[in-house]
Amino acid sequence: MQELNIKEKQVKSFDGIVGQSKIMEDVYWKIGLAAQNDVTVLITGESGTGKELVARSIHVRSKQSSGPFIAVNSGAMVKDLAPSELFGHEKGAFTGATELKDGVFENANDGTLFLDEVSSMDYKAQTSILRILENREFRRVGGKKTYKTNARIIAATNKDLRKAIEEGKFRKDLFYRFEVFTINVPPLRKRWKDIPPLVKAFVNTFNSELNKNIKKVSKNTMDILMKYDWPGNVRELKNVIQRAVLLSQGTVLLVEHLPERLHVQDPKKKFLDVEIGMPLHEIEKQYIERTLWWLGGNKAKAAETLKISRRALYNKIEEYNL
Repeated sequence: MQELNIKEKQVKSFDGIVGQSKIMEDVYWKIGLAAQNDVTVLITGESGTGKELVARSIHVRSKQSSGPFIAVNSGAMVKDLAPSELFGHEKGAFTGATELKDGVFENANDGTLFLDEVSSMDYKAQTSILRILENREFRRVGGKKTYKTNARIIAATNKDLRKAIEEGKFRKDLFYRFEVFTINVPPLRKRWKDIPPLVKAFVNTFNSELNKNIKKVSKNTMDILMKYDWPGNVRELKNVIQRAVLLSQGTVLLVEHLPERLHVQDPKKKFLDVEIGMPLHEIEKQYIERTLWWLGGNKAKAAETLKISRRALYNKIEEYNL
């Protein structure tokens, strides 16, 4: 990997989402499709991949764009107060309800309601959500009047909802309601080609915020950033770049500005997620993809490592759209 020039060219983004890899192009296509159709959307992906950015992109491209975008962390809602958070309450509905309060469904009317981490939602709250998805009606806690909502619902989870269903933690019927249209946001380790533009975008952001003037990222620093597996995904990369820019005293980001955990990489680490029954071509694709990632995209070294000719490697890259 060569050093990265920060001001070399403008970083392109899709509604603030940075990445031009083929796997992200599929995400963008699905965002556009979801935005054109008023259906419930489920966004899946590991923590830190940018699920809320995807939800916001759907919102701004949809007919609900003139309305509010309300984001709710479902897992952070207190069990006993979840109905009040979701649907609001009347004054005197319970101890502490000293005044009338609107719920998020009411606030999100004519807009989009983003329910993040729905796998952590209380089972009783899940039942309430299911009812409102079925008839688009709700009542405030302690109230008798029925209200209508036309809020667009987008849900997100970093957990396997099918497994949660098997464990009795998530309603199967609610899952089917959410699963009308699904968008999976890939982890950063599967879109390693997007690391350089992401680094460039984050450095530019923190140059401005921290009054710095980073112009380049050294080759050794980029090698480490490209080879790290980023368990915290884009959020972790952003935090690492923020720290590095803050620590830097010159115009180049150096290895010494990176956290120690990034320096310690096991070259024998097993990268492949191979399961019994996986087609051989999928294993080959993953192996070539991870080898290119580990070598920072150096095709000559990858061909040598894989013991194949460069022409054969180029053919495989084209065949698998890598």
